[in-house]
Amino acid sequence: MFQLKNWRAEKFKICLLGLLSFVLVLVAFKVLVKHPQGQDTSLNPADREMKSSTLSRDDRYLKSANDRERSLPEKEKAEQKDTESDSNQSPNEVQKKNLLKVETYEVKPGATLWGIAREHGLHLSTVVHANNLCPSEPIYPGQKLKIYNMDGFIYQVRRGQTLSHIARTYDVSLYEIIQINQIENPHLIPVGQKIFVPAIKPLYTFIWPARGRISSGFGWRRNPFTKKGREYHRGIDIAVNTGTPIRASNSGRVVVAYGGKGWNKGYGKLVVIRGGDNTYTYYAHLSRVLVRRGQYIRQGQKIGLSGNTGRSTGPHLFFAVVKDGKARNPLKYLSPKFSSRRNR
Repeated sequence: MFQLKNWRAEKFKICLLGLLSFVLVLVAFKVLVKHPQGQDTSLNPADREMKSSTLSRDDRYLKSANDRERSLPEKEKAEQKDTESDSNQSPNEVQKKNLLKVETYEVKPGATLWGIAREHGLHLSTVVHANNLCPSEPIYPGQKLKIYNMDGFIYQVRRGQTLSHIARTYDVSLYEIIQINQIENPHLIPVGQKIFVPAIKPLYTFIWPARGRISSGFGWRRNPFTKKGREYHRGIDIAVNTGTPIRASNSGRVVVAYGGKGWNKGYGKLVVIRGGDNTYTYYAHLSRVLVRRGQYIRQGQKIGLSGNTGRSTGPHLFFAVVKDGKARNPLKYLSPKFSSRRNR
């Protein structure tokens, strides 16, 4: 009899627990259906509004496209529209947009090269090279200037050069060069062909100190004296005849002027100019120095005559650029073409 009562009690407990579980599941189901976004039912409408406004700052990436567009600043809206318009354009239209265009600009009274470059959204170097000018050279009202629609310069291919070599030298994309110039076969580039190089950095605002052939480039080379082993050449050699005028590549103050009997053993008669951006330019193996230490020199000013003094195998100019205590490749600072007005 006692065992029967215990069995009935256990059965009653099981049924009661089952009933309570069913009720809890039913209540939970109704809550989820009525409040699908998981809002707290215990909050009054005002509290729910405050809570939703607090959370809205963190769910801005879940908004619809229209909501995102309304919340974007004007500048971002314009950029987004430009991107969308480019994506809707055909490949031919995009290619035409990336082609080089040249317009003629007439200089107005009071205009400067800096102002003209800024007006067209270009770097100073782009305007300078397009018109074969010097950055410090004055311009006059009515003068006609060529203006590109993008930054860069015209480069004439030399013997032994490839597009890959040119792209590496000026740190630009080979694909951009091919696309802008509409080159069908990048492996067949004839000597003398002029191409547009879309280079922006660094700004090529230095001018060539002399007109001549580069007889030795920057970097590792075979020792020109022993013909054995290799040495690191910290500049470039420009082959010119003795007595050729040498001009300052950049404006600055003369910090070294070895022009007497006590010339530098390796560089011979030497001039070093410190520019405003703490960049040093070296002019070595001169036959005569025409400046003195401490003198301020303008870009393009004559500073000496070329020669064959010091450690040299023949008449030439050694030109180097040192920035932050490290020798840099001068070709990354020089204009890709000679400034004929300044180097005559």
